[in-house]
Parts: sequence; structure tokens; C-alpha cells
Amino acid sequence: MRRANAAQPDESRILKAPLAVGAGGWGQVPDGWESTEDAGYRKMAGLVAASIQPLRYRDINGTCARLQKGDKCVCGSCWVRDAEAAYRKTVGGVSATAKTE
Repeated sequence: MRRANAAQPDESRILKAPLAVGAGGWGQVPDGWESTEDAGYRKMAGLVAASIQPLRYRDINGTCARLQKGDKCVCGSCWVRDAEAAYRKTVGGVSATAKTE
């Protein structure tokens, strides 16, 4: 199970679970952090950022985008793009990530 979110480090499980609901967290840990200004939160956020190795290949959505090129996904998140495209076909809609001009 991934506890750090490489695309959006501030949304990482390890930061959200102990953070109070009122501060945008999940409030799942007793005596957790009251805000993102808490020293413990800031220290853990720094550790999360330091633990994330930048992806060699990255697209605008934070995925490695390798599946589109026929390669094996290395980020574990590329499936979302394909799932969204399949869903959009069933409802006849436009992708939420499509560019509009």
C-alpha cells in the first residue's frame, strides 16, 4: 500500500490520516495534528517530499504516461486515464482532462 502520493505529496495518506478534519485531513489518529502548521506535520511533510523520487517520465496529470506509449507503467496511476476514457465512452462525455480552447 502506498502511503506517499508522488503526484500530490500533500494528499499522501501518511499526512491526511493524522491531520484534523477541520484542517483538511481525515482525523483518524487520536492526538494527531491540528493543522498543517503543526511541527510534526511539517516534519512528516518534509520526509514525504524527500522520499519521493521524481519520475523519469511524467505527463501533466502526474502519471508516467508510459502506457500510452505501449510501455509498462512505473507510477501505478496510469490505469485512471484508461478507466476514465472507458467511462466517458459509455456516457458519451468528454474527458475531464481534455484541453478546451
